[in-house]
Amino acid sequence: MAEYYDTEKIAALISASSEIMLVGHTNPDGDSVGSLIAMGCFLEDMGKRVMRVVPNELPRPLKSVKGKVKIYEFVSSEAYVRERARGCDLVICMDFNDISSRIGALSEVVDGCECPRILIDHHLNPSLSDFSAALSDTSASSTCYLVYKLITGMAGAESITPRMASAIYLGMATDTGKFSYGALTPDLFRAVAVLVERGADIMAVDMAVFNSQSEGRMRLVGFALSEKMVVLHGRRAAYITLTVGELNRFGHKSGDTEGLVNMPMQIEGIDTSALFLETGEGIKISLRSRGADGLDVNTFARTYFTGGGHRNAAGAKSFVSMDETVSRFIEGLRIEDEKRRG
Repeated sequence: MAEYYDTEKIAALISASSEIMLVGHTNPDGDSVGSLIAMGCFLEDMGKRVMRVVPNELPRPLKSVKGKVKIYEFVSSEAYVRERARGCDLVICMDFNDISSRIGALSEVVDGCECPRILIDHHLNPSLSDFSAALSDTSASSTCYLVYKLITGMAGAESITPRMASAIYLGMATDTGKFSYGALTPDLFRAVAVLVERGADIMAVDMAVFNSQSEGRMRLVGFALSEKMVVLHGRRAAYITLTVGELNRFGHKSGDTEGLVNMPMQIEGIDTSALFLETGEGIKISLRSRGADGLDVNTFARTYFTGGGHRNAAGAKSFVSMDETVSRFIEGLRIEDEKRRG
């Protein structure tokens, strides 16, 4: 696992700045939004002027949980973001490892900022040459965990406000499936205890993110599991395919398929799952596996598709038909099974 802890340099860059842009990744999730909220609040408490930006629309549950914190969506606030970005003297990229491929059209704005850039992230293969300093640890469960370590290292746990605590918990909980997979270390749970002490509203976060759904999402999930899930018992795997037409049928909104890829692994004997979503730009693939002995889906995504991520959670894209994409997935499972059997 690669670790880069330029904390002293990060502290110095923050201290020397006054106008800071925080950037999250395309299709923002709980870890992205949580890290933007918490880090932004910390910087604002230091007297910094902060702009939080994501490339596209926030999912409905995350709009709810962020409260009054302003996060600009570049797709609808491009002119304002471009204008504000010209005056920034520091850019902090959070929860993604590569500017060119993970933030869409927003990459042009980031590249155009003539100021230092910081990376705070936990994904594999970070593009470190694009940054002046990095807090990057691929063994960390979430970027929010790294934000927690940075904040407490710079200013102590007493600097964490209830809003920051709730935001950090949001990222930790969503990126670990409510603490059911990933790097579930003793220090992670000690951090959660501190967040509770600092006022994290765990019940509110859980209700907004895990226990509040639109009718359309509920029906989409039911359809996907009942009609579109295929179980490959011989491979201990399952997959779900959803076309644009099927997504539109249920009024699909950003975030409606969040967590769907994990559900087939609740079936006894299934330890690998895939979700294939048809988009206007090819097939979006989510891959999950269980445990240290399960399929390395990061390597799988890089070998058979265009993508990567973590050992048990990865994403990829395919630019062929849905049928050909699924066939490639099934053939990949066969090849990997043969490798493991020796």
